[in-house]
Amino acid sequence: LQRPVPELDARIARRTNSMLDSGWIEETEAALQDHDPAGPGLASIGYREIVRFLGGEIPRADLAPAIVLVTRRYAKRQRTWFRHISQAQCHDPHDPDLLEFLRKQWPQKG
Repeated sequence: LQRPVPELDARIARRTNSMLDSGWIEETEAALQDHDPAGPGLASIGYREIVRFLGGEIPRADLAPAIVLVTRRYAKRQRTWFRHISQAQCHDPHDPDLLEFLRKQWPQKG
């Protein structure tokens, strides 16, 4: 599924803020009790920025924008990667014909 970039960017920002409001920072603090901040899980998108925030490297006001930025860059790399896959088919998730196409490809059993 390929959303228009402005729509995707807005969704990334909303999701980032929702995750932060739902305890992402506290989850990261708890993970840091048992795990090295340089470990693979805490070095992933978002967690890396929260670890930097908790370490005093970036201010709270810059945290969400930093996560949004790295997430948008990752999404761009994904779009670029898929462009070079000849078998890949991109579809707008709002396309009314898409659901019907998918139903024909994978009919319900039972």
